[in-house]
Amino acid sequence: MPIPKRAAQLRTSKVGAGALGAGGGTLLVVLANSLPENLWWKRWAVLIAPSFAVGLSALAVWSRQVIEEYFSNWKKELLFSRAKGTIENLLNNPLTSAAHKNELREQLEQLELYRTKSDVELVVKEIK
Repeated sequence: MPIPKRAAQLRTSKVGAGALGAGGGTLLVVLANSLPENLWWKRWAVLIAPSFAVGLSALAVWSRQVIEEYFSNWKKELLFSRAKGTIENLLNNPLTSAAHKNELREQLEQLELYRTKSDVELVVKEIK
């Protein structure tokens, strides 16, 4: 059974975030251990490395989700605008027949309904 695309993306995102966190935590420990012994905060740097790694992982997962959502919304907006522009150009074309213009007006109305539903879904998602 194939893995759904979104599930695969989330798993990949978590793996990447885990690697980033582990690498960042390890780097902090290595840097802290290379500091001179007389620095009072060296021990603290070693102790906070695991928390730093977890925080870095969480930041990576959150950042990826925000970026993916931004570009998904941008793509939807681009597609809506492109479709609307095409329909409006055809409606303004004097060579377009009246019957075709009526069909295009219905399509434009459907497109605007889809866009409105999409916007409402975004608002509902933010409220929840």
